[in-house]
Amino acid sequence: MIEMAPMEGITNYIYRQVFAAHFGGVDRYYTPFISPNQTESLQSKEWKELDPGNNAGLHVIPQLLTKHADHFLWAAGQAAELGYREVNYNIGCPSGTVVAKGKGSGMLRDLDHLDETLEAVFRSCPISVSVKTRIGISDPAEFEKILAIYNRYPIVRLIIHPHVQKEFYKGSVHREIFALAYEQAKMPLVFNGNLATVSDIDSVMDEFPRLKGVMLGRGMLTNPALAEQTIHVPGSSLTMDRFVSFHADLIRKSSAVLYGDHQVLHRMKEFWPYWYVNFTHGEKYWKAVRKARRLSDYLAATEKLFSSEELIPGAAFEAYSIR
Repeated sequence: MIEMAPMEGITNYIYRQVFAAHFGGVDRYYTPFISPNQTESLQSKEWKELDPGNNAGLHVIPQLLTKHADHFLWAAGQAAELGYREVNYNIGCPSGTVVAKGKGSGMLRDLDHLDETLEAVFRSCPISVSVKTRIGISDPAEFEKILAIYNRYPIVRLIIHPHVQKEFYKGSVHREIFALAYEQAKMPLVFNGNLATVSDIDSVMDEFPRLKGVMLGRGMLTNPALAEQTIHVPGSSLTMDRFVSFHADLIRKSSAVLYGDHQVLHRMKEFWPYWYVNFTHGEKYWKAVRKARRLSDYLAATEKLFSSEELIPGAAFEAYSIR
């Protein structure tokens, strides 16, 4: 089973809709994190993520980010009323601002609080709960105690990104820690992190054949055909024609939903740190995209790229290749 990782500001409902119209192979999608609070209200953009009409035809799981069980339970109740049967608890976000508030992987700093929060969540949550986690704050050895807490609860799937919070996304993942979880976890596991190529995914699946699945983030953002290629869908090559059509639809859909060219321009710029490696001389055009101040400048730069350069077969986001 292949899952699309939630990426804040990137894999929102617009992206999910357009992706699914052009590429396949993904079984489950997760919303970027939704942050419930004491006001028992959500931002407009968060309601749009939950709107079943924006997720029609896709298996989407709302992801919640909070350190408070009552806030989690309120949002889970809202999701249940909208027809969702699972929510995902974000205990993995390594962002400094998130961690400083004790949320995301910041919850791993206080294991007593983590245990108390999960106990309250699983005592009252009206729908199933999965968890996405890091393996600790600064030392991979922290995960043995963390896993012991997770094992006390009926987590429907535990998605493990085998980096500690302080590593963010740098360096190799700690596969030896995932191997520990593979032997000791009482719930189904999903591997997430540093999966940039089909060979990366195959390597993980070969080593851990009982996995429930893999979650793909930056690797599949760079190569949108990665899930298809992993499950050997015929005609799954990422061709220039496929990419150009995908890119055009993403602009069209964004333009229909966002307010003005400036928002669309900002939105599209978010993708190019991942996309540029797919093209010959891509870095030159990435610089042109970064400098664009108007959507027309952006379109001129990308149209020149598509007409002048070639797509590189098998390109991958190198920073995330497993070593």
